[in-house]
Amino acid sequence: MWRTAMSIYADLTALSGDALSTLGPVAPRSGRGVLKLVGTVLVGVGVLTWALRRRDAL
Repeated sequence: MWRTAMSIYADLTALSGDALSTLGPVAPRSGRGVLKLVGTVLVGVGVLTWALRRRDAL
């Protein structure tokens, strides 16, 4: 789990300025980081679920 998290963090720090501005700023102690994380996870799980169901339907 920690390796995956560190890998994701390493990829985010290597992003260009345009990609980082797309993610948007997160103010400290505002809880927005958690909301962004939850939103990203939900979207990712939704896309993965859709892709797997589509694959299984073929």
